[in-house]
Amino acid sequence: MSREPLDFTKQARYIGSLKKDEQLCDYYELVIDGRIHYVYIPVGSEQNGSEQGKGTGTR
Repeated sequence: MSREPLDFTKQARYIGSLKKDEQLCDYYELVIDGRIHYVYIPVGSEQNGSEQGKGTGTR
């Protein structure tokens, strides 16, 4: 199985920015195969390519 990054740019809905563990994170909602997933990305991590701290949740 390939570990290539997936592009959800047009599927992600921005929810807002909130603190998680004293780090400001941007939260997004994704609907994949009818299931809602929530993803958070620490602010500034996309600029340095950091994978640390990214997380997901499912509802």
